[in-house]
Amino acid sequence: METLPFEIAETAHALRRAFDRRATGLGVTRTQWKVMFRLDRCPGLKQVELADLLDIEPITLCRIIDRLEESGLVERRSDPSDRRAWQLFLTDAARPLKAKLDALGAELIAEAFADIDPELLDTVRELGIAFVAYSPLGRGFLTGQIKSPADLAPDDWRHRNPRFQGENFQKNLDLATRVQTLAREKGCTAAQLALAWLLSRGKDVVPIPGSTRAERVAENAGALDVQLTAANIASLDALAPTVAGERYAEGGMRAVNR
Repeated sequence: METLPFEIAETAHALRRAFDRRATGLGVTRTQWKVMFRLDRCPGLKQVELADLLDIEPITLCRIIDRLEESGLVERRSDPSDRRAWQLFLTDAARPLKAKLDALGAELIAEAFADIDPELLDTVRELGIAFVAYSPLGRGFLTGQIKSPADLAPDDWRHRNPRFQGENFQKNLDLATRVQTLAREKGCTAAQLALAWLLSRGKDVVPIPGSTRAERVAENAGALDVQLTAANIASLDALAPTVAGERYAEGGMRAVNR
């Protein structure tokens, strides 16, 4: 995942630029992706209808469609009801590329939607977009490696995070301890339990735990073997709302979920 400085990561402009850089590497522009996205949801649109939906000048859209057609990503078909018009369709060859772009868009906004909200999940599922769960191990709390603020390097940004400050730190450490207790009863690590809980939400929920060591990668992958019962899930569901402190300081929170 492309890492953006926290100061700009939550701004729409920064996210658009990040998407543009990555999409260009896949051979398309953001506007071309928007065309593909719309045609996937509404196959058979006429060009004028698509121009209205995307708020793009018809002549500009015509050039975009020409390029997509030349690349084999979009096709024009005669409109049975109006021979002077064309209907637009996404080709089968375009679907793998569109899926990559959809995942990229979800990945880049994952930070802004890190707390899984049922309404948000319903929305992304309606759109056919995977939900990328950012920082699924509580920014380190669930790894078992953090016992006090002193365990963080002096320049670690988490010192400025409300969840790592004051009494919030101890409350969240106590929460992590409760997760560890549940994990021991299950015969796995707290990290594996947390990841298994996310995976239980559905195949379209994709947690992305960070790691700098191979053994941690192997440990995280072990979450796939953890089978949760309904009681296990209920216990974890009850713990999730008890996290203490906001995700970011006040300035950062103003940009969340916008």
